[in-house]
Amino acid sequence: MGGESITITKYSTHAAILIRDVFGYQATVVRKFLKSNLTSVCYNKRYRRFVPNREYHSYDRLSKSLLIPINFTEPLLKELQKYEFDVIVKFGKNVVGRLVHISMQPQWVDRPAQLGALKHLIDPNGGHVRTIGLQTGVGKTMVAIKTITRHNMVSMIVTAGLVEQWKREFLKLTDIQETDIWVLRGQKSFLTLFADPEIRPKVFIASLATIRAYVRSNTGDYPITYREFLEQYGIGVKVNDECHTHFHFISQLDLRSHIEHNIYLSATYTNSDKSTLAIFDEVFPKVKRYGARDYDRYVDIRCFLYRLDIREQDVTGPHGYDHRKYEEVVLHCRDDIRDKFLELTVYPMVRNHYLSIRTTNQKLLILVSKIKSVKLLVEQLSIQHPNLVIKPYTAVDPDDNYADGVDIIVSTPTSAGTGRDISNLRTVISTVSTKSEALIKQILGRLRKLPNGDTPEFIDMCNVAVASHQRHRKLRSMLISPLARTYEERTLY
Repeated sequence: MGGESITITKYSTHAAILIRDVFGYQATVVRKFLKSNLTSVCYNKRYRRFVPNREYHSYDRLSKSLLIPINFTEPLLKELQKYEFDVIVKFGKNVVGRLVHISMQPQWVDRPAQLGALKHLIDPNGGHVRTIGLQTGVGKTMVAIKTITRHNMVSMIVTAGLVEQWKREFLKLTDIQETDIWVLRGQKSFLTLFADPEIRPKVFIASLATIRAYVRSNTGDYPITYREFLEQYGIGVKVNDECHTHFHFISQLDLRSHIEHNIYLSATYTNSDKSTLAIFDEVFPKVKRYGARDYDRYVDIRCFLYRLDIREQDVTGPHGYDHRKYEEVVLHCRDDIRDKFLELTVYPMVRNHYLSIRTTNQKLLILVSKIKSVKLLVEQLSIQHPNLVIKPYTAVDPDDNYADGVDIIVSTPTSAGTGRDISNLRTVISTVSTKSEALIKQILGRLRKLPNGDTPEFIDMCNVAVASHQRHRKLRSMLISPLARTYEERTLY
């Protein structure tokens, strides 16, 4: 089979595979590799088998090439060697980053835990892809910004929901002016940028949803393509914030990017789906994740077991257990069930694990899964504790709702579970039953060391009458007990 020909062109974060005969045997071998290695699966109950779920590869119509993550190039080459294909490997041209000047403000000094991460990110021999998995609160944002000041190239931050927080950090930590930062949020922000050639930002802070819409847009929606945007503005550094939470899109974005320096931030380099985790571990190899094994155990974890007779079938959807359905049953269907649930769980937890132990300005975060549950808990707790400042925090609420002066914040894991820095957080009460490893660790990561030395508490819950809750509890116990200063389970029935 020596006559078969495949050309692989390597870029910073992906490789382009050009196959001469798309109907030939070599194309069949490559497609089989993509299906086996770059396609996640999920179990279909209707057909009682695993079916393809998401593809972590793509096809570029312009170059007529298959695109794969760069770290899958070597496994593919080994597979092709078995068939003695003629393979040509080339190196493509990455974006030439436009040089700019950004400096850190002199008062900001690196903490010991940040020095190693910074060294890892600026190592000239470290390759195009750098990952850091520092524990929440150690300062991933500061390390990333300082790395940008070392490269001194136009940079782009891709983040989901934390655009303003990144902007504030740049203005606080560096000498950059607000006019040098361009926020990409909504199509209009791109069109305004493209319409004025005088706008030449040093830093782009992009909403993940906006970038996703741009990348997936049809021809004609924007005057230039995403790749042309990177080249025209000389983007030399891309920072992917909390990359585990949108891993599929981040990988698809990388298939369309050719940026010289790529930084991936997360406190939780993991994924709860086994087939996705195999792809995740290849894209972000464990040996190259700085700080992933360092963990400071300073949180006490309590798991409370309660009994509320809820039928499993009433809280099960097409894909299995659905906590939103559970919440609907216990909080929104009948007042007597709602009152029993709150009096059995939330109310005593608030009294015993927040009010009785808190000191001045310390806060409590309560997590539920639905927006209307947030509103309900705020109303009910305000009746119970009229002297406390109790605020909701969802996508439509201002950041002031978790600022100093607030006692209790009621939120969802999506709104407050990732990337929100809530100061002086004494206790987190999670009412949500989940088996997502990434989500569990992110929720736990909301608790930071308290300035006065008090021990933060994480309160977990499990309804022993629901089999799914029991399974989730066992999994959570295995995941979080090694991360706790102390871990114990208590029975409330």
